[in-house]
Amino acid sequence: MSPNNTSVLLIYTGGTIGMIENAETGALESFNFEHLQKHVPELQNFTFRIDTYQFDPPMDSSDMDPDAWRKLVRIISDNYNQYTGFVILHGTDTMAYTASALSFMLEGLNKPVILTGSQLPIGVLRTDGKENLLTSIEIATARHPNGRPIVPEVCIFFENHLTRGNRTTKINAENFNAFRSYNYPVLASAGIHIKYNNVQIHTENVQRELQPHYLLDTNIAILKLFPGIQENVVDAILAIKGLKAVVLETYGSGNAPLKEWFLHHLHNACEQGIIIVNVTQCSAGTVEMERYETGYRLMQMDSADTASQIVFAGVRFALAGILVLIFASLRERKVLLPDRTVLKYAVPVCMAQTVCQYFFFYIGVAHTSGVKGAIITGLGNFIAILLSCLVFHKEKMTGRKMLGCILGFAGVVVINLMGNSLDAGFRLTGEGFILIAQFSYGMSTVLINIFSRKVSPVVLSGTQFTMGGIILFLIGKGMGGHFGVVNAAGIGIIFYLAMVSAVAYTLWSVLLAWNDVSRVAIFGFVNPLFSVILSALVLGEVRQAFNMGSLIALFLVCVGIYVVNQKKSS
Repeated sequence: MSPNNTSVLLIYTGGTIGMIENAETGALESFNFEHLQKHVPELQNFTFRIDTYQFDPPMDSSDMDPDAWRKLVRIISDNYNQYTGFVILHGTDTMAYTASALSFMLEGLNKPVILTGSQLPIGVLRTDGKENLLTSIEIATARHPNGRPIVPEVCIFFENHLTRGNRTTKINAENFNAFRSYNYPVLASAGIHIKYNNVQIHTENVQRELQPHYLLDTNIAILKLFPGIQENVVDAILAIKGLKAVVLETYGSGNAPLKEWFLHHLHNACEQGIIIVNVTQCSAGTVEMERYETGYRLMQMDSADTASQIVFAGVRFALAGILVLIFASLRERKVLLPDRTVLKYAVPVCMAQTVCQYFFFYIGVAHTSGVKGAIITGLGNFIAILLSCLVFHKEKMTGRKMLGCILGFAGVVVINLMGNSLDAGFRLTGEGFILIAQFSYGMSTVLINIFSRKVSPVVLSGTQFTMGGIILFLIGKGMGGHFGVVNAAGIGIIFYLAMVSAVAYTLWSVLLAWNDVSRVAIFGFVNPLFSVILSALVLGEVRQAFNMGSLIALFLVCVGIYVVNQKKSS
């Protein structure tokens, strides 16, 4: 069946599977697992070594805790190179918790760790324990023809199904089919043959060494919502001394009451640095906080997060400005510092494009839905063209330009309404602030169009970015924002985003210096389309990206761009 060097370590923690019935009293008692073959003679049919390790004393699964998880990790880590796979016999009540914990504590795992148990003791005639045990051992030693294990991850095997350890839940206390994986397919099904679902099984492309983790923080609490929950209950949980995180079990797709006292307590908890994770009480499905107003209100709780976003934006844009000025200096082979003329034009541009636009935008998106925010953001291109034509009189408003704007904006509406709903609510700090941000964007577009013909658009862009970034940073810090932990990866991301901003916005300024606002701004309507396409290419959301709605949106935007930029026939 397997190579001579195949071996399995069988770890008995406790639970029903390792019990036998006392003939005199009828009570269930744990037996010594060194005598396992006496109770499961079928084990002799395996041609490889099976060693055992028994917790002393065995633990009832209701007593399972992080210390026991650390012990399991230590056992597996110390014996990792000696065995092909590991089978953990565990009580069913907390088996899913242990499996989930081990899946994160055993980083770099490339061998099977299979948890199993039974609903009836192994010494009972109708026990499900023997089948679960024997099949788990077979799975723990199963290999591909190249010698690599078929299931190199933490799993639960129970009643003919192998499921991912951190996706499994106990659903039944009486039937043999006690576990279910709601949001992930089974990894294998055991019938006459064991059929593996290889596509769903986790595999490492690169061989990694096992990195066991032992540090766990138990300063967490679960807050399960129910109709009629009282303020003193919520307050008592959130006021726990030393509390660091709360798992908030909400209704449906992440909904919660809109009572002011409830939102107030959550807000105070966020202000104290307590992490709140929103999970649904439903067995299947996911949290979509942007779906209903109640979910949006929950997204608004961490006000410091918005301030931190502004701080981050400040650093990003200031760095982008410095990079642009360095590039311009290298191109001209001399140090280019902004003079009084450049500063005169850079100040209004930086206040409109960098400071006002992003200050109001970040606050606005935290107080509205993603759909409404995206649609209102699409208005910025429309506003830029209207300001250029009707306020600054830099170009004439024609029916062709108006039609192109309407078509482009229609494309934005279509792409954002696909599978989503749009409510008619309006609040100043939400939709109002995003509208102010888009007015600032439109104003900055026209100002860049005018000023870039008076001074270098590259120097203007670098100067306004640097100034605006510093102002944003100071505003965010004044609001209580922070930059977070700085490491090598974080610095790399900052430089990447700064480079993207430097290149994109500088090219935008150059284009505006040589073209009418309408001919350039109309291309802004393609932003949401590119977002959808990139989600398909990068995130694998192909079904969501390529459908009839996205094709219609693409058509409308392309026609709008064509109409605006079409030259008049003589």
